[in-house]
Amino acid sequence: MKRTLIAGVVACVVVAVAAICVPWSFGFPHHGTGDQHVLDTTGPYLSHGYRREAAVAIIPPSGEPSFAGWGADQNTVFEIGSITKTFTAHLLADAIERQELSADTRVDNVFDELKGTSAGEVTMEQLATHTSGLPRIAGVNMSSNLTRKDPYTADLPQFLEILADLDVTPGEIAYSNTGYALLGQAVAKKAGKDYSTLVRERLLEPLGMDQTTVPTTPEDLPADHPTGYTAKGLPAGAWTLHANAPAGSIRSTTRDLSTWLIAVRDGKAPGSSAEPTKVRAENDTKKLGLAWRTTEKDGATVISHNGATGGYTSFAGFNANGDGVVVLNNTATNSDDVIDYLFDAENTK
Repeated sequence: MKRTLIAGVVACVVVAVAAICVPWSFGFPHHGTGDQHVLDTTGPYLSHGYRREAAVAIIPPSGEPSFAGWGADQNTVFEIGSITKTFTAHLLADAIERQELSADTRVDNVFDELKGTSAGEVTMEQLATHTSGLPRIAGVNMSSNLTRKDPYTADLPQFLEILADLDVTPGEIAYSNTGYALLGQAVAKKAGKDYSTLVRERLLEPLGMDQTTVPTTPEDLPADHPTGYTAKGLPAGAWTLHANAPAGSIRSTTRDLSTWLIAVRDGKAPGSSAEPTKVRAENDTKKLGLAWRTTEKDGATVISHNGATGGYTSFAGFNANGDGVVVLNNTATNSDDVIDYLFDAENTK
């Protein structure tokens, strides 16, 4: 009897662990809707891993975007993760145009709290090109990996206090969410506004991006805000990132991100005179502008950025011919393979 009971308990544990550890079935549970060419063209790049809903836009070198999706469309809201950094970078470029600060402005010229610290000696351009020496993350709640909640909970005073204790050596490229959070907060302080307001007034409203929001606390979210899912299919908490919002808190749609990508590509986004996509830092594997990354393959060139939160992934980019693509996905399954569409599109013309 005891052996039977133990065997039953073990079997239940095995089933429970399998349910958590084994991915759900690959691919989308929904039939694709929208533009059939978009579905046929991008679908193969999104066929791996567990997925629930995704929206896609293909942008021609001239003309209007075409939209499609699986359980979603061009008006469905997603967390865009680190694509937020491109907005933060353009805020910097716009602030330079307005002469509110320069690329060489040091952090300690903005935040007195960081005077006398190595973090305070970092410049705006070093923050924007991931050469600040600041760590990828700082002061996050690591237990969030288990709870599937937003790991970024520090407010601005707490964030600055964490930075004051860091030993920073600028120079080498090292991707830093911390650096971009500090950049966005610095530009916002110089403008005398909070980050969300600055994004809305200087970027979203001029471009008519009315489906895009910048929550920075859970209280900023509507009651019916969408839910993202882990790569295993488990519900993930919403990310608003608090003081780290400039690194990844924006929510948007493929319609609005297409507007953004076209404006950047065509040099019409605020801050474009500072050439945010121009390469300013590079090593053997990376070429970085202000947030934007330049990638080359088989003679083709793509300018892009991706993103990921606890329950979403994203990609937005365009090639040298002007072809563009936007992918928003409400699972944490990588969507970066779609960059090959842009390489292929350039090489076949």
